[in-house]
Amino acid sequence: MQDQNNKGSLEKLHKEELIGPLLKLLYSKPAPSKTLNDITFNRLIELESLNIVDHRSLWIGAIIADLFIYEARKAKDLKTHLPLAIEFAKQFIKEKEISNNKGNIILEIIETHHGGAQYHIESKLFKIADCHKFLEPAGLIDLISDYYKNEGNSLSESITLANNKLYEKFNLIQDIKELDRGFDIEASFNISREFLERAQLIASSLK
Repeated sequence: MQDQNNKGSLEKLHKEELIGPLLKLLYSKPAPSKTLNDITFNRLIELESLNIVDHRSLWIGAIIADLFIYEARKAKDLKTHLPLAIEFAKQFIKEKEISNNKGNIILEIIETHHGGAQYHIESKLFKIADCHKFLEPAGLIDLISDYYKNEGNSLSESITLANNKLYEKFNLIQDIKELDRGFDIEASFNISREFLERAQLIASSLK
């Protein structure tokens, strides 16, 4: 039932004036994948329902945060997706005449989802939701497939990269994980870790 509720909520977001076009743009790109976006946004919907947030700022920042992953990957420098997103967000805020307070929330979401001081609940919730795409088997399988198929890594290397990403994201939310209410993040992390350990054993046996 929860999945159906989330699906309905995502469909509603696609119809919102400022959020809808941004979602359409993000989902039109090869990366991040639909699977990874869906996992992140479904969890963000759940987290939003448990907290008092600025809805529009939360979603504008969340969508723009990874809007330029594909372009950064083409440039072979994934780190550039952050400055590209910030530049786009600043222009978007200006063009849409978004207030300074809401604009600051949007920029903080983008600027801190890989680390940094966070002062707004919206940026903390997005960082948690962003972690969730590596806490589900579907997200890990999708990520490994991407490293293997699209980036040309070996299967073993792809699993190692996915494992690194799991630890990176999990460690990022240690100081705010109490906000991840209704979800046993420690248990899910351990399941994901064991999943990747098993996958690595299988990959190693094929050499």
